[in-house]
Amino acid sequence: MKEREEFFLNPTIELTSESYEPKSILGIDPSSRWLGVRSCGSNNKPLFVGKQIRTTRGKYQYLRSQTQKKGSYDKFSDKKANKVDYLIHKTTKWLSEYAKQNKLAIVVGDVKEINEESGKGRKFNHRVNTMPTHKLKRYLKYKCKERGVPFLLIDEAYTTQTCSNCGEKVGRPNSKEFKCP
Repeated sequence: MKEREEFFLNPTIELTSESYEPKSILGIDPSSRWLGVRSCGSNNKPLFVGKQIRTTRGKYQYLRSQTQKKGSYDKFSDKKANKVDYLIHKTTKWLSEYAKQNKLAIVVGDVKEINEESGKGRKFNHRVNTMPTHKLKRYLKYKCKERGVPFLLIDEAYTTQTCSNCGEKVGRPNSKEFKCP
């Protein structure tokens, strides 16, 4: 590529790594509150990942509301994007390395329909529609490929009501934890 009498070379590298037969599944459920909820097997409690991302996005949303009228928000916009991007990279790297160490397959819920109007208010709709779940899936997919970790996208329909052990569909009294009936 020639630009201003200088030449640049952009090589493409295809990485290959050994894949393995997974012992179990590491489920990641993107939501409006957390970037992802990690669940692994029946004995482990869920781990909520993405608190730093949520805090950072909230901080910059507040700054936006305070500075947008003055027209000085633009200097914060790139900072926010860079920090959120860094935190997503850090989170996905940790998840993919954890999966590789424990010989797990990563399964992520495909949340295409979540970005519709939910009727729960302007703030909730904003939080849902601006959550970087697509970026999480994209980064996780390439990091899993890089490390040889099996990666699957599944349809989200009824996954929060279906038991992962026995497959029975039941209602949940507590939205944070699910126990096999």
